[in-house]
Amino acid sequence: MTKTISEIASLPAGSLIKVCDLVHCPYNRASGCDRYAVSGHCHLAYSQPGQVRDGIHPMASQYWLYATHDFDLPETQRMQDKFLAQPDEQRRIQRQAELS
Repeated sequence: MTKTISEIASLPAGSLIKVCDLVHCPYNRASGCDRYAVSGHCHLAYSQPGQVRDGIHPMASQYWLYATHDFDLPETQRMQDKFLAQPDEQRRIQRQAELS
């Protein structure tokens, strides 16, 4: 179930939530990420090379990206939308849909 920003804010400190679900990532599968072999490689984990985005915990799980309740969901969603709008990603998503 997708959480709202107010529901996220009300989570106890230290709670981890799956970012993949919140941003409706098309690569999110029951077995993990279809795009990255390790969640720490996800484009949403870093604000710039070597700089982990505030609230994101790229090594909390090998298969999905997790964050604490205080991460910036609107900014993360903007980054996801920008990434998915790239022509290469659109082609990758289309190919994946054709294979499914």
